Amino acid sequence: MGTFEDLRRLTKHSLIYGVGHILSRGISFLLLPLYTNVLSPAEYGIVALVFTFIAFMNILFLYGLDSAFLRFYALEKGPNEKKKILATTMSMTALTSVSLFLLLFLSCEPLSRLILGRPGTDSLLKMASGIIFFDTLSTFPYLLLRLEEKSTKFISYRLVNVLLTLGLNIFLVAYLKKGVYGVFLSNLIASAFILAILLPIIWQRVAPAWSGFLVKELLKFGLPFIPAGLASMSMELIDRYMLRHMKDLEVVGVYNAGYKLGLFMLLVVMAFKFAWQPFFLGLGGEETRAKKNFAAVLTYFLLVTSFLLLMVSFFVDDLVRLGFFGVTIFGPEFWSGTQVVPVILMAHVMMGLYLIFLPGIYLRKKTKFIPLFTGVGAVVNILGNFLLIPRWGMQGAAWATFLGYFAMAFALYVTVQRFYPVRYQFGRAAKVIFISTLVFVTWRWLARSISVRILLLVVGYPLGLVLTGFFSRAEWQGLRNTLGLRRDG
Repeated sequence: MGTFEDLRRLTKHSLIYGVGHILSRGISFLLLPLYTNVLSPAEYGIVALVFTFIAFMNILFLYGLDSAFLRFYALEKGPNEKKKILATTMSMTALTSVSLFLLLFLSCEPLSRLILGRPGTDSLLKMASGIIFFDTLSTFPYLLLRLEEKSTKFISYRLVNVLLTLGLNIFLVAYLKKGVYGVFLSNLIASAFILAILLPIIWQRVAPAWSGFLVKELLKFGLPFIPAGLASMSMELIDRYMLRHMKDLEVVGVYNAGYKLGLFMLLVVMAFKFAWQPFFLGLGGEETRAKKNFAAVLTYFLLVTSFLLLMVSFFVDDLVRLGFFGVTIFGPEFWSGTQVVPVILMAHVMMGLYLIFLPGIYLRKKTKFIPLFTGVGAVVNILGNFLLIPRWGMQGAAWATFLGYFAMAFALYVTVQRFYPVRYQFGRAAKVIFISTLVFVTWRWLARSISVRILLLVVGYPLGLVLTGFFSRAEWQGLRNTLGLRRDG
């Protein structure tokens, strides 16, 4: 199978599983008009802090078992061994999740004072504990659907989750006026329901089998993902807590609203990740072919994400001001949050590059290095927040996030090249970055009308790439073949 065929398969599965992930994470976008028009910036700041807490705790509840399960289950060929891997993983997860849930539930009052700094908010963390518990157990049915390429079921369950969460939020927050309490009650009910309908996927595949040896192997592979995951979450979310302490809850709310718009790129990156992991694991036994594909993936990833970055940046201010029946998509109090969107988009492109550099870690079983990379990124991010927030506020927090992801990707690249070298097409990648930067700067300084923005995006960007000689003859031919424009003779 050639490079174009491999990349076409990767693109196909990125789109399929990306739709499912977008349905899941896209709920954040769908709920933004509700939250920014019903909740105050301070109330939305509380919502952001509690969801940040949930994200951090998800790392501890899973303690790397999701990544370990994905790796061992995907590479195992025997059906009985697969059942043993599933049974062992689920037993470990159930035991630790119950223990951690009870500990967390009983500690909610002091935790709420520490995290939120407001009395009477412990009920929010109690509901958050339940959400974390249900979501942890739901992780593995979703992983099974991905590994078995059952995309229709995967997307269906995601869609049910989105519709239920959205409906409950509208009912409890908008109609019954339950405010912040309604936000987390909606998510708790939805998480419990989704786990209930996902459990049959596990029952149909699991067998009464347990392996002490597997426990050791799973922990050996997965535990390094705890500090790595916490460091990653620090880069993604620690700025909310730092903004709260250095500024106030209102700034946290406005920043979080703008950050959510920047998550458009994260949805793209995660869609790519869902297909990328099985893709590179499947090529692990064909090193020459794998490295050729990995080099091409980086180039095309930058090509696509640069275009999307420009598109969102050009039109985000128009989007948040769109009005329907006297209500704008963003409440006016949150409009200033769009200033951080381009930087957050760039940060998540860096996260995508980190994923592209990752295969050597999996294929050479070097997960012990992962905490090093994410630790470097977290340190850079936290220092950046300390230095930049006092002077530039939310814009400083956004740049600290970008710097953290850049440092993480760079540290990973330098390390992996030592034991799994890949000749990436950095010359072509530089052309993409140059043209994207040129188009972006032109927009910032010269192009405020919508028509000029559209021309820059759909004509200026591709034309610049053509003029710099970015596209090869083989790529033009591959494009013609994909579009069914093969030449006869």
